[in-house]
Amino acid sequence: MWAALCSGHGICTPTGECQCESGFIGKLCDEALCPHACSAHGKCTPAVPGEASGAGGGMQYSQKPLSVACDCTEGWTGLDCATKVCPDGCSGHGSCVYGTCQCEALWAGSACSVKQCAIDCGSHGICQAGECLCLDGWTGAECSVQQCPSGCSGNGVCRPVAASNNVSATFECECHAGWNGTACAIKSCENGCSGHGYCWKMEGEGNRECVCDDGWGGDDCGEEACVPACASDHAICRGGVCLCEEGWGGLVCDEQLCLGGCDHGACAVGGKCICDSGWAGPHCTQSTCSGHGRWAGSTQGCDCKKPFFGVFCEQTQSCASLGDCSGHGICDNGQCFCQTGFTGLTCKVPISSSNQAKKAKTKASDNSFRFASRDAVTTTTVDCKNDCSFAGLCRNGKCICLAGRTGEACENRQTL
Repeated sequence: MWAALCSGHGICTPTGECQCESGFIGKLCDEALCPHACSAHGKCTPAVPGEASGAGGGMQYSQKPLSVACDCTEGWTGLDCATKVCPDGCSGHGSCVYGTCQCEALWAGSACSVKQCAIDCGSHGICQAGECLCLDGWTGAECSVQQCPSGCSGNGVCRPVAASNNVSATFECECHAGWNGTACAIKSCENGCSGHGYCWKMEGEGNRECVCDDGWGGDDCGEEACVPACASDHAICRGGVCLCEEGWGGLVCDEQLCLGGCDHGACAVGGKCICDSGWAGPHCTQSTCSGHGRWAGSTQGCDCKKPFFGVFCEQTQSCASLGDCSGHGICDNGQCFCQTGFTGLTCKVPISSSNQAKKAKTKASDNSFRFASRDAVTTTTVDCKNDCSFAGLCRNGKCICLAGRTGEACENRQTL
């Protein structure tokens, strides 16, 4: 109730007096200091910085009568805030009349900020910043001259279409190979996908790509594909066949090969040779010499430790004390059986050809071992096939072959 007594422009103090807000005086704060109370478009504030003190008609500022003025809200001006302001001062292209811009010629808008075109842009363009902005396919100051859209995007040639019935000529794009569309902006599929696929528009782009039928690949689906697909790191597909990189094999070139081969073994996963028993080395070309010697190479074979011998040191010499039969015989059960032309306990003594027949008769009579030999003279029938090819002993119709020879008649030579 007491606030109402202060006319809404002050507060009632405990002493029963109105303490007026800035811009009002009087016992009831009903007298405005600013003209027309700022027309309800502003606030009456002290003209001198600071706060007023006192109440009623006795309000003072620094012991001097208070000076006040209207502080107008945005969009209003004047001593009493009664004059409406035009937006942006009409942008310098018009006059402000009662708060409304009166624009100059070729200018429009509430603030006279929109420049108009001096000519009509017609139905093929719009006015922007005082100039005609033409639609695609039209040109000229008034957008009245037809042209090819987007200049055929640089992917074709603009050709006029012959006029008829007094209708002006129109223009169309003649696209270069590989491009299509009214503006030649869409890349077509190469070679029509070669008849082995269809042309598909790529998502979010204007270009297209071939989607190939099964069994075909390449940008234009012109390459016969490999099925199953080749291992991409080690092969290329040509004519439906995987061509493998050196060192790789298999249907899709995913199997690593053993370069150089595995002479006496098999190539395992990873391109490593797994050698057969009795063989070693990166390519399984080195014999282990049965564990009784050293491999001296493909031409020398095994260098065997005594009492072992043979191509692969696979035979045991039991006649070591007999000088290994002097190299002219075969040891069997601790006894030397001499080669034709030699005799003695250790086969060390050569015999003359005249004695060969006698020795042969003696050996034949006791049915003992003997070497089959072309120069032997004998009165008995040789009962081993092909005389053991003159490379072995004949005993009871069976050949006991020299080292390095195999077969029923010792006819085969072992390869190193």
